[in-house]
Amino acid sequence: MSPQQRGEVCRSKCLCMNCLNKSHSIDRRPSASRCLICQGKHHTKLHIGNNKVSRSRNNAEETSSSMGALSGNEGDEAGINTFATLTRADVLLATAMVLVVDTNGRPMPIRALIDPCSEGSFLSQRVANQLHLSIGRVSLDVVGMGATVSSRACSEVECEIRSSRSPDFARKCSMIILQELTRLLPQKTVKVEDWPHVKGLVLADPQFNVPARIDCVLGTDAYQSFILDGLRNGPDNTPVAQKTVFGWILTGAAFQASNLERSTIRALPITTEPFAGTTDVEKMFRQIRVHPDDVDWQPVLWRKDSTNPIEDFRCTTVTYGSAAAPFLALRVMKQLAKDGSNGYPEASHEL
Repeated sequence: MSPQQRGEVCRSKCLCMNCLNKSHSIDRRPSASRCLICQGKHHTKLHIGNNKVSRSRNNAEETSSSMGALSGNEGDEAGINTFATLTRADVLLATAMVLVVDTNGRPMPIRALIDPCSEGSFLSQRVANQLHLSIGRVSLDVVGMGATVSSRACSEVECEIRSSRSPDFARKCSMIILQELTRLLPQKTVKVEDWPHVKGLVLADPQFNVPARIDCVLGTDAYQSFILDGLRNGPDNTPVAQKTVFGWILTGAAFQASNLERSTIRALPITTEPFAGTTDVEKMFRQIRVHPDDVDWQPVLWRKDSTNPIEDFRCTTVTYGSAAAPFLALRVMKQLAKDGSNGYPEASHEL
């Protein structure tokens, strides 16, 4: 096997070009050894020519060079940054239903994450297999937050993106293939509140609030092609709506009341009708007046302090708080029904 063939095998299997290990990329290799012939950053068995390192790359690597910084030595690997990895239950990330075209020209609907913070676009291995498109070889480190390598990519595909909302839209997009792109988004079902600025909009993802798989990430390389004029802001703690060729996407806070807040919020029944009367039955019982002939049976002796003389008062309303309180309450209800029987016969009957 020639050195060129050995290099192709290493690239196809995503092996480190220096120590032939699969667990790391060449820029993070634990070994400091170099080629014994030219001191280049590759294995001696991969050396090409007489004391001269070849700088040629296959087509797939040339394609990937536009997505990351590549140095000139054989075996160096590209890096691509992506940041849509940290999600919270009360934050919505923009998702859209898009169409990808397979090798026979048939569109396939998939759910995509719109991520303007990603330097490139991605496609899941599952969908790539179903499209049956020609797959190129690359060697890429996918770098996330904290400048850490989250995964390694070995292949990419060029596919056509379309929109079911805008039939005239079509864009060729080079996508890095990964086994899994992200967890289900959103993490849990988001209760759709009464967001006034979203009413009547044709959403890019009608099920944006239901956790579902993400099979595509559209990064900044494609972002400008599908964003349209149109932005709607709502009240605090509500998502922002942005118009795209796929429909309106929702991004941002989707605040939900805590359990305590939800337990203390109640819909007042008086707000469901155009006209209503409000009463406090408990306080109304304290306002039932006693007949003047009976007030002497409810005397109260009172003075503010020991220096003042004792004053004699009479309670003019029905007094509760004693053992007879239940009897008094029922007796008051019966008396009210009796007194109002002429003016309010139906209410009197119900009482």
